[in-house]
Amino acid sequence: MKHPMVWLVTVLMGVGTATLGVVEKDRIGAAILAAREQPAVMTDPAQAEEAISARVIVLRGKSDDELAEILRDHVLGDRNEITEWVESQALGRLAPRTHPMLLELLRDVDVRDELLRPTERGGRRRGRFSKLCEAFGGPPPEEAIAPLSDFTEADSPWVRAVAAATIGRSGKPSIVAPLERAFRDENENVRAFAFSGIMRAQREGRLTPGAASGLYDSMERLVRERLNAEPAIEVALQFDRERAAKFLQSDEVLGPRDEIAAFALEVLLREKVAFEANHLMKLFSDLAEGNLDYPTDRLLVAVAGAIGSSNDGTGRAFLEERLSSNIETVSHAASEGLLAAQGLADLDDRLRERIRKEGFESLPERVQIYLAVTELDHQVRESSLAEYLYKDESDRLAAALRGLEVLGAARQAAALREASTLFGERGPSNVVEARRNQLGRIFGKDPNAFEQIDAQFLAATPSVRVLAARYVLAEPEAFR
Repeated sequence: MKHPMVWLVTVLMGVGTATLGVVEKDRIGAAILAAREQPAVMTDPAQAEEAISARVIVLRGKSDDELAEILRDHVLGDRNEITEWVESQALGRLAPRTHPMLLELLRDVDVRDELLRPTERGGRRRGRFSKLCEAFGGPPPEEAIAPLSDFTEADSPWVRAVAAATIGRSGKPSIVAPLERAFRDENENVRAFAFSGIMRAQREGRLTPGAASGLYDSMERLVRERLNAEPAIEVALQFDRERAAKFLQSDEVLGPRDEIAAFALEVLLREKVAFEANHLMKLFSDLAEGNLDYPTDRLLVAVAGAIGSSNDGTGRAFLEERLSSNIETVSHAASEGLLAAQGLADLDDRLRERIRKEGFESLPERVQIYLAVTELDHQVRESSLAEYLYKDESDRLAAALRGLEVLGAARQAAALREASTLFGERGPSNVVEARRNQLGRIFGKDPNAFEQIDAQFLAATPSVRVLAARYVLAEPEAFR
């Protein structure tokens, strides 16, 4: 027996069913789709494509009047979720033929209440207005912006959000006024959907310079007000790189000394924007004298990275002086800044990519040592030494211990040796399952067996992450 979806395609293509008319084919196809209450249609790309393609064949054979009625029934009616999804995808592929029909529905005051009415299905809200917007099959035509804009003032946040996202995808200058309204919406999701629309238009090359310049001020305002500030920072740089770079280094952005200030500098670093070192050195000094808990510690690292990236000799000397600070957070930030000065701000990402391509064992010994000790240090900081030993990567324990000795991390190495004694004379097994069984026995005897060892490791100064950075800085070319 043929798979139902294969049979459906055969029927709708008319292969071996020449006596069936278009209406009958449509009826059979719709009946089969309605009967297929299987999640695979939604998640299996091949099955989904079969269903959508079959439905497109039928819809293309309809007259404009028939198609308009089908579209109206799809938007305003209620059917099972699978059928609705397939129909929405199929109708979208008929664009722009369907655009005049969708515009007529948008402008029809008699159906507005129906468009605004949500439906509940499986605990999810899926409104009729959403189905209408999906049926555009992509960015709406410019003449749809005005009627869509009316929906950015609807009572439902979901409707306002969908309207904002759909408008944003257009990328035309006419999107500015409705999206400015959306970016002032009290609902965070409405603002987020507005971003999704313009960012998609930007990616797909449809965002016009007029739209970008018209919306730029909204980006600065959102950053100042800390509302959807992270996407606003990203978008502001795309809209006007020079203006945004200056704004994001200003006291308006960095003054609050929060996560957004750190994120702004991190993005500027990633985008390789030019920095002014003197202003940042003062900020670093001010931060270093205060409370260094999160997010100040994150901001301090970002500021140091910006100072290092400025290629300013004075800035580099400033960081080198603070590399020996007794305050671990300060010395760590300085080390990160000096790595940035060497063009190694993204060192860990680079090395992870090298491991993926080349494998750990094929890397130079100096790089292996760095990776082994920083992997260990990160796991202890984020969780515990026991967690590190539980993971598969802990078969690099010998490399980590050797690396700690090379770095001069004597107290951390002593903590690691002490942890090894908990496993008996032979230490932790190199076989993952056996090592995990060993850990189970250790914790069965003493649930706090690693607590003092973790504390000893983390209290040691200089920290592993500072020593590892110094190790890289001694021979930066080995890590490029």
